[in-house]
Amino acid sequence: MSCHHVDRPASVKRMSPQQLNANANKYMAILTDQSPFVAPSGKTVSMNAASAVHMLRATSGAHFARFLLAQLGDRADVWTSDAQLFYLEIAVDAFLNHDFEFASSCYGMYLLIAHVLWAGGRLAQLFGGDGAPTVAALPLFGGLAAALGDERGLLAALQGNPRVACDCLNAEDPYHPHFGRVVPRNLLFDVELETRPRGYKLDCARCRRSPDLAADGKDFKKCSRCQRVRYCSVDCQKSDWKEHKPMCGLKTADWWGRTPKMSKQQRLDMGLV
Repeated sequence: MSCHHVDRPASVKRMSPQQLNANANKYMAILTDQSPFVAPSGKTVSMNAASAVHMLRATSGAHFARFLLAQLGDRADVWTSDAQLFYLEIAVDAFLNHDFEFASSCYGMYLLIAHVLWAGGRLAQLFGGDGAPTVAALPLFGGLAAALGDERGLLAALQGNPRVACDCLNAEDPYHPHFGRVVPRNLLFDVELETRPRGYKLDCARCRRSPDLAADGKDFKKCSRCQRVRYCSVDCQKSDWKEHKPMCGLKTADWWGRTPKMSKQQRLDMGLV
């Protein structure tokens, strides 16, 4: 049984599969379609809403706010509760698929829409014509900073969001008994993402071999002390103890990887370094 992760609006529940796909394709295009963008460096590059939302927190964030105003400011279909819940649902599902970069982009879009709706329904109420943030935009920056820095922050934001109606994300929480379980996906309104294995958690910490979940459905055994790393054999566990010992007793999830960052050239093109 697949999970929708959020309580879908009545208007969405009445949609046929064809309508759901059309709706999904529209919202995906809003997020990912590329348009020309004059970066702070003066160079013209390709930009989409997903990247622009991430870059609102940069010192040159006004440039990216102007891009969003130009591309989405007058689109009434973006600033709706249906669109807001769509991006939240996709953020949860993408996180479960371990596509953290896309999950953070979708959650960033969810936050932007939420704050636009709180401010009155228009993007121009958060950013002036020059892209400078208004007082109403300040809570948005706090939400983006807390959620989009790394996977741990994003997981905490998703788990704490009252509009997420399921407990699927417990499978991603290293301190929950359900950690590591394979949970059903809803495949993004029937738009399937690439499914990524839990390699950064479930591979053997010594030899990096991956478990064959498709064949036998079994994970490697956890370290009995910290419950955070897994090993394919006793030999690998013993060989890894010297490296693993310093972090074994730590009550932290700092071993999680961070979301992919832009290359140095991308940062140079956008005038960020």
